[in-house]
Amino acid sequence: MRGRARWAAAAALAGTVWLSGCAGPSRTDADFTAKAANTAEAALSSVRTARIAAEAAAKGKAPSRYLPVVFSDQETALTSVQSTFDSVQPPSSAADGVRDRLDELLVAAIDQVARLRIESRRGGFMPDRRTLDGLTAVGDALDRFAAEHS
Repeated sequence: MRGRARWAAAAALAGTVWLSGCAGPSRTDADFTAKAANTAEAALSSVRTARIAAEAAAKGKAPSRYLPVVFSDQETALTSVQSTFDSVQPPSSAADGVRDRLDELLVAAIDQVARLRIESRRGGFMPDRRTLDGLTAVGDALDRFAAEHS
């Protein structure tokens, strides 16, 4: 698990650093849409990392002290991704719709991962099917968003 935790942390950091290069003004809808797709991909990485950890927990294959750290790191990464994207000025009212839709997905992703962080710190953590399905649903939505806007 240690290798997986290091990989997850490195992936989240790389995604955040990669995305930070996308911040700044967008002069065209195409540029803004590309930034939105990159943001969705970075967020998807964190959601998938959280899901891997939750699945491991559900199978009893993750140390209890490991899980809150993973979930907290992914929540932090998602919050950073959202903050970076929200700092980009949409160039038109058409781009506002793209921004609003992605923000809905980012809030949902942050909420799902925050719930995992909270639950994992309470002890006796065992994610249920509904929790895993929620992570899958928000991950799938982010994946579709990225594909539609690439």
